[in-house]
Amino acid sequence: MTENLNMLYKLDSIDAYARKLVKQIEVASIEVQDNHNQAYIKLISVDNKKSPITAKIEIDAQTKTGKLQPRISITVKSGTDLFEASGGRTVYEGYVINDIYCEEGNEYIDFTSRDDIIGLGQSIGEVDQDTYKRLQVSKTVEEHLEKELKFYKKITTGVDIMDHSKIISQKGIKVLSLFFIDKVANYRGYSIDGVPVQGKFAFWFEEEFTQQLRKPKYRILYPSVWDKNGDKFTINGQALKELASSVHNGYFAQDKKKDASGNPLFAESKLSAKGEGRCFSR
Repeated sequence: MTENLNMLYKLDSIDAYARKLVKQIEVASIEVQDNHNQAYIKLISVDNKKSPITAKIEIDAQTKTGKLQPRISITVKSGTDLFEASGGRTVYEGYVINDIYCEEGNEYIDFTSRDDIIGLGQSIGEVDQDTYKRLQVSKTVEEHLEKELKFYKKITTGVDIMDHSKIISQKGIKVLSLFFIDKVANYRGYSIDGVPVQGKFAFWFEEEFTQQLRKPKYRILYPSVWDKNGDKFTINGQALKELASSVHNGYFAQDKKKDASGNPLFAESKLSAKGEGRCFSR
């Protein structure tokens, strides 16, 4: 019988709270509302088995009364006018289907008087996923600093300002925010010379952190990045940059294998269909 060590169980926030693994749950949602003021088109499939060649696409249409019908699927052929197919939505003016190309691996549609070329599974007029992810990073940084500020004020109330650092150190409590990411490379990679390089998540974090820390209300949390000249305070750009790079880090399962340049490869943790997996550590 094989012994399974370091089992990892998949719990959502409600399960974790019910098992008393966390004391509190907070949810901050991000939603784009009424993002229909540009032409949204997604190519779902193409079909050349019959004549004429057709494609299935997804668009935002409207009824005869002008009521929006977002994300509906329609079948089109060469010559289909999406202005008419959408029920007369002006954002689709000029989007007349030209070519429906069906070669496997190179499927696409284009238009007679528009420059857009849409590949299979691709879309235009949709909010980029990176925009959502960056907003999540920004919101997390803001919430983190607000919790730090709340905690700081709570434990230093009534305490002489000269003793603030001492009492915070004595409490031994700090705010910690975790990001669970899809790919290690989005946070950190290595150059061919073995030098660690930032992924886009790390880059976004540092930009959002420095932007938030410029707000005077957070000066009491990180006074070292502010220069005082008389009664005026100014941000020290270099100190802020160094702080931003020091307050975050990533912890990933590291394979024994190395790539062709000798850099470590990182193992992505995976869960089974039962929600179980193995827990890796560095």
